[in-house]
Amino acid sequence: MVWAYTNCEEAELILNGKSFGKVAVEKYGHAQWFVPYEEGKIEVIGYIGGKEVCRDGHETTKAPAKLKLRLDNKITGSGRDVAIITCYTEDEDGLFVPDASPFVDFHANAKGRIIGTGSDISDHNPVTDKSRRMREGLITVAVAVKGGAGKLSVYAKAEGLTPARLDIEIE
Repeated sequence: MVWAYTNCEEAELILNGKSFGKVAVEKYGHAQWFVPYEEGKIEVIGYIGGKEVCRDGHETTKAPAKLKLRLDNKITGSGRDVAIITCYTEDEDGLFVPDASPFVDFHANAKGRIIGTGSDISDHNPVTDKSRRMREGLITVAVAVKGGAGKLSVYAKAEGLTPARLDIEIE
């Protein structure tokens, strides 16, 4: 079953180019369709007054192949900054894998120090651990940045996946 929440009057489900029809959406309700699971691309199109007003979709992914790192905030060379970094996985086609759960080890060069990791509110390991199991394809890493200019490098590695490295120039 596929559910789509929208404030549109109607919604249409498209699975791999095949329409499963438009359905009316009750105010504060949702649209739903009974469809067999099929790999590929799924889209929902929202309509108001019979005209398309929005569209969203997802593609199924393959197994995780590589780790990726992304800086989520701005940092300076003040010596008081903490870099917030997101670690995630991609498949061989470069698609985010939302159900990945590898155990990931983190470290930084001399310009920074891993001060925390987090991925799940039910994880009972200390937040200061430099290793963490990914939940729903994500881990957040906090890195204390040492003062002055230079390059902060953060590394992530997990068994069976291509490791990641993020270089951040500090001014």
